[in-house]
Amino acid sequence: MTREEWRAYLLFSRTAGSLSAALGRQGRVVEWSILGASGLLGLGLFLPFVQINQLLIFSSAHSLLDIGISLFVDRDYLLSAVVIVFSALVPLAKLDTLYRIWAVKAADDPAIPRLLRWLDLFSKWSMLEVFVAAVMVFAIKASWLGSASAQPGLYFFAFSALLTMALTQRTKTAVAQYRARSGIAA
Repeated sequence: MTREEWRAYLLFSRTAGSLSAALGRQGRVVEWSILGASGLLGLGLFLPFVQINQLLIFSSAHSLLDIGISLFVDRDYLLSAVVIVFSALVPLAKLDTLYRIWAVKAADDPAIPRLLRWLDLFSKWSMLEVFVAAVMVFAIKASWLGSASAQPGLYFFAFSALLTMALTQRTKTAVAQYRARSGIAA
């Protein structure tokens, strides 16, 4: 990245030739939506995700990061890595890529198609963690050992994933329209 791109990236501003600058107010709305999705993701990672009640007297609430760390401490390294990668790193990478496309990279930058391919790759895993959590809650409820209930972290995480999916679609559309209008090959 160039010095101007780093500055825009670190200061949450936009470069002069970016897609966001080309679309004006609409571009700024998308930028703020990316920031909002990032905030929702943070809440989803740190707030309690699931509450587990056992034998009517024991209760504990766990965030996604608590779950990942507990699995690591219990030496379930692979499962810990899966939880941390798919609940934190993949969503963060997707939001980072969206922000780079909108505000940091020039709208006609040849790296944009490569970044869009990364977004497609990340998109395939967007709702995996929400699905796994739903299955886990269902499995605990179906067993006689205890019960489980979804907590606010699950909803924040799901809203972040849905907003990110919508922003990804908007980004693909905006890039295609800009490139078609500017006569740039896809």
